[in-house]
Amino acid sequence: GGGIRDRFQMSISLIISVIMIYSILILPYFIIRKETSSNWANLLWGFEYIIINLLIMLVVLGSFISTAYSNPGIIPKAYPQHKNDEYIPLKKIKKSELSDYVINGESFPKKFCNTCKIIRPPRSHHCGVCQNCVMRYDHHCPWLGNCIGKRNYSTFVIFLGSSMVGLIMVILSSIFHIILV
Repeated sequence: GGGIRDRFQMSISLIISVIMIYSILILPYFIIRKETSSNWANLLWGFEYIIINLLIMLVVLGSFISTAYSNPGIIPKAYPQHKNDEYIPLKKIKKSELSDYVINGESFPKKFCNTCKIIRPPRSHHCGVCQNCVMRYDHHCPWLGNCIGKRNYSTFVIFLGSSMVGLIMVILSSIFHIILV
């Protein structure tokens, strides 16, 4: 729906706004400070610090967009063939295929999705927002406008990690800026 894309646009606008404000108001100060300082803090100042910050910000933006626009592992509603017990369309279900999954000696029941009309693989769930079954479904992220699942989980973790590192760098450099100004 429109609400999902609106939240995505708001999220990307907020990320870009923070990057722009930080890049305009705080980062240039580090070049000026490097030229006038002669203490240990010189290691943090200058072009090197700006380049590291901008690279982290690019990773944040890239992983955000990649996660938002990638397929999380959507299971097709009608798959023409049976592949390694991953997809079983309704018209091909046999009694032998209704037995439990056995993974590492543990038995897991096969679950049928009434919306998608398929037997779902283990750890897959139906997303009520996207109206799709997703392999290794973690959650639906309203800020990305996408589910987090098997195929985009790694880019989501990169987004979270790089966001945390970027946030720590913004907070620390802002504190240095406030203390030293």
